[in-house]
Amino acid sequence: MQPGDLVKLVSVYGGSYHTVIVFHHPNGRTTLPEGTAAVFLGSADPTYDGNPCILVEGRVGWVWPEELEAL
Repeated sequence: MQPGDLVKLVSVYGGSYHTVIVFHHPNGRTTLPEGTAAVFLGSADPTYDGNPCILVEGRVGWVWPEELEAL
């Protein structure tokens, strides 16, 4: 994935709920349904410990790498 690519959230850890937790700096989080579209911003931001940064619903956050899939 390259910065600016469209991605979707994939539920890996959500069990039967099919949701993904998006973490926001410093301590916030949002739970979104699997399949939600986002924009991949990159993964070099030290704020997020190298995890993929995304823009989703107007907010920057991060998810685990395995929770993103290219569209």
